[in-house]
Amino acid sequence: MSRVALMDLTPEERERIYEEEKARIEARHAIETRTATRESAKRRRTTVVLLLGAVAIVYACTVLTRTQPAPTFSPPKMFGERVKIGEEGHLRNGAAVAADPLTLENWTKALQANDKYGLAHLGGEGRVFWVGPGTRVLVIDKDSQGIRVRLLDGKKVGEAGWVASGDVNP
Repeated sequence: MSRVALMDLTPEERERIYEEEKARIEARHAIETRTATRESAKRRRTTVVLLLGAVAIVYACTVLTRTQPAPTFSPPKMFGERVKIGEEGHLRNGAAVAADPLTLENWTKALQANDKYGLAHLGGEGRVFWVGPGTRVLVIDKDSQGIRVRLLDGKKVGEAGWVASGDVNP
């Protein structure tokens, strides 16, 4: 609108035009703000999805590449070792703890035969579990198959089971 035409307008008309322009500018600003907010939210969602994907990949790689230490085989010694019934000792290299002497014998045979399925079967049934090296034990019984111990520390503290005689040190 030209300057001359503005001069012909009444103050009410000028006020109305001013208010319309002001409303138009505010509407454009609101639209631009909403658009920017949407784009920002979209970028944040994309970043979160990418980060979660990266974390999932790292976790999967960690789980898939984690290996359990292979149980070391210690042939059982015969009766009359260094630790007596009622004495404390510790498991030198960690050990498989069996529920009973027969299970210990089966575990020993499976180890000697390198029978991974047999070992997995015994462990999967909960008849054998693994404890780490240095675990303190109390010797509570002995026989020709091995030594019955009660675990004095670790995650399975208080539980009892049979270990190969050679696994217990004073």
